[in-house]
Amino acid sequence: MPKQNNQEFNRLLSTADMVEHAQSLLADGMFDAADRLFRAVLENDKESLAALQGRVVAAEARGHKKCAVELSQKANEQEAEDHCTAAEKAIDDALYPKAIECYKNALVVIVDNLDAIWGIAECYASLGERDEAASWYQRYLDIEPDEPEALHMLSAMGVTETPERASDGYVATLFDRFAPDFDDQLTGELEYQVPSILAETAKDYSSSSEGDLDILDLGCGTGLCGVAVKDLAKRIDGVDLSGEMLKLARKRRVYKTLTKLEVVAYMDKTRRSYDLVLGADVFVYFGLLDELFASVAAVLKPGGLAIFSLEAYQEAGFELTASGRYAHGRTYVRDAALAARFKERSVNSEKLRIEYGKPVLGDIWVFQNPD
Repeated sequence: MPKQNNQEFNRLLSTADMVEHAQSLLADGMFDAADRLFRAVLENDKESLAALQGRVVAAEARGHKKCAVELSQKANEQEAEDHCTAAEKAIDDALYPKAIECYKNALVVIVDNLDAIWGIAECYASLGERDEAASWYQRYLDIEPDEPEALHMLSAMGVTETPERASDGYVATLFDRFAPDFDDQLTGELEYQVPSILAETAKDYSSSSEGDLDILDLGCGTGLCGVAVKDLAKRIDGVDLSGEMLKLARKRRVYKTLTKLEVVAYMDKTRRSYDLVLGADVFVYFGLLDELFASVAAVLKPGGLAIFSLEAYQEAGFELTASGRYAHGRTYVRDAALAARFKERSVNSEKLRIEYGKPVLGDIWVFQNPD
């Protein structure tokens, strides 16, 4: 068939038909023609596993060993990615055993696939099987030694000693990774409420309706909280460890300054003082609160307010949970606040977001600096 007619013929076929026709050409020993058709499929669908695998067979049959090895690697990577995608869809429906099966299928193809190993660990953590989860986080560390997220999650599984707070490396790595999809996931899938709750709480306690507050947004992320309180503000400063998050926050144009730094380090070095300090799901990465509260008190003006969220813990003290975040008991929070000489204005239980199909309950705290 002339080349022009070949092209016209291919356009009339669906991708599935093209793959089927190419496979029949392979079976008939027409390897060059089959390879051309598989290439045409990949021009329209770069993720076609059948086309990649077909090109491997064609290359091997023609004695193109180097090409066959390269194509085989691409095919394996695509097959593993397909299994991981199927696992993620199962996780969306909280079908963790099915997700684990899909991830393990990916490992059959690529034995050290980090996405699959991490996914299996997270699934077991979600099922409450901490020992099993810990073994997979350790397997991840065997391939990527000292990786901060895996180290932190081993602590969350109870394998290593609970740290006083999450490491800078863990926080930065976690949120740099989440940044591109952060807003969509939080406001869409997870029904994230904290910025709006903090903003409404701030309005309830603010004596000003003229937008003249100096506000510090700790762990500002992509700027959701800044947007929520901008009508109250004369100035908003944001600080976060994630450079990728700060890039997105900058686009919102609500902050006077944005600083890439750990929040306590920022407060200890700044010479500026604030009417309002906000912490939307940032204090959950601290276990011990004493140093954090002392730093907040130091940057608050007399009579200034600290409004923040914490995840609820029904016992005394605090706990590093399987999510990698800390939960705090109210008695412990009050003791830490007392040491910082804060005056408690209120605490309210709220639904912070949805996680794994269940509501995450937390406390919205309001403390005030002495006048």
